[in-house]
Amino acid sequence: MSLRRVFAAAAPLLLLCAAADAQTDWVAYYHRRVAQFERENRQLAPTKKHVVLVGDSLTEGWARSGRTASYLPRIAERVLNRGIGSDRVGPPRGVLSRMDASIFDTQPSHVVLLVGVNQIGSSGSGIPRAVRDYESIVRQVRARLPDVPLIAVSTPPVRWPHADFKQPVLRYNAELARIAQAHGAQFLDLHALLVDDHGWLRWDASADGLHLTDKGYRIYGQALEALILGSNAPGPATDVWLQRGSRGPAVSALQQRLNLHGARPQLSVDGAFGADTEAALKAFQRRFGLAETGREDPATRAALAAPLPLGFGRRGAEVERLQRELNARGASLVVDGRFGLATEAALQAFQRDAGLEATGRVDPQTRAALSRPLALARGSEGPEVTHLQQRLNANGATLEVDGKFGPLTEAAVRAFQRAKQLPDTGRADPATLAALAPAPPGGLLGGLGQ
Repeated sequence: MSLRRVFAAAAPLLLLCAAADAQTDWVAYYHRRVAQFERENRQLAPTKKHVVLVGDSLTEGWARSGRTASYLPRIAERVLNRGIGSDRVGPPRGVLSRMDASIFDTQPSHVVLLVGVNQIGSSGSGIPRAVRDYESIVRQVRARLPDVPLIAVSTPPVRWPHADFKQPVLRYNAELARIAQAHGAQFLDLHALLVDDHGWLRWDASADGLHLTDKGYRIYGQALEALILGSNAPGPATDVWLQRGSRGPAVSALQQRLNLHGARPQLSVDGAFGADTEAALKAFQRRFGLAETGREDPATRAALAAPLPLGFGRRGAEVERLQRELNARGASLVVDGRFGLATEAALQAFQRDAGLEATGRVDPQTRAALSRPLALARGSEGPEVTHLQQRLNANGATLEVDGKFGPLTEAAVRAFQRAKQLPDTGRADPATLAALAPAPPGGLLGGLGQ
């Protein structure tokens, strides 16, 4: 056998061995860090309280390049770093497996929890387990340290080469906001502070699309200090709500998030919470069925952290479904799975007809309206019947297009249903309307998106 074949055959085994060695090295590192925490805890002054930062590499990164002293200057001497690079929320190993060394034996004045990205997975398959483990951590902290403020920090956004994590991170953060609200913890939306206008991690906040630069830690530190120094009173932590008159990077993050959710007109991201920001926030609360307080209360914050509604620029099966639903209600879209200007215009027309705000995005009220059963039958009138008659004529009928569903329209529907081997009901139900929808044209123009 040639040496080339020997090396080719051995390559997979060498890769497995390298992966195993890397895992072994990390497990050893995990245990060294936990042992270090235990040694430090035994040397803590009994009367001193600490701000305990708990998590993975995003937390451990505070210990590099003097970041704690530089970006947490007012609390630096009280900070204990309990971050372990590559760590998870729960077993094997994970924060849940080191609660004593990382939290309960540290004499905390505040506990700051930022962890999860290593567990959720690029497909989001790890989110359910990560959420259960995270909530278990929160429950234990609230039970054993009821008077210590607990700050749940959302996972920052990502960008290439970690772009696959974009949606899973949003889904995970929505769960963290829910957990924080349910258990009386504070929620620091770091994601909102670091996201750009397109939903990605700001270029100046990260060099690798995942970990933070000094600029990222400076932004994080400013928000964290403001929250901690405003929550020194004993008792369960309370939220600091943004409202008219508030200023700073947290307001800028709120304005960016409202813009991503379709604020009209788009807000100027200036960090000043004025009348325009209040109006946009109330409009958002109204669309999501929340109390129109005009303040970023916990329920509003959780809704803002949820995945963005379907809107311009999105692609995929969800958009195809929307296009078919709109076609069934009178639109004439090419079903290509691309949310372009034509799809946005058709959605806005549907929203106006349904008495909704014409946002051009599939918010909860729009989804509810689209989910209502649609079936045109004898006696129906209006633009949807007009569109039905036009499509029936395009398929061989010779109806007068008058927008009135009478016996001739019913007969034409039955004839079409028989031709397409659909149930012969005489009612234009969703299946019949979908079959009547125009097919995508061939060629280049058919792939440009609408």
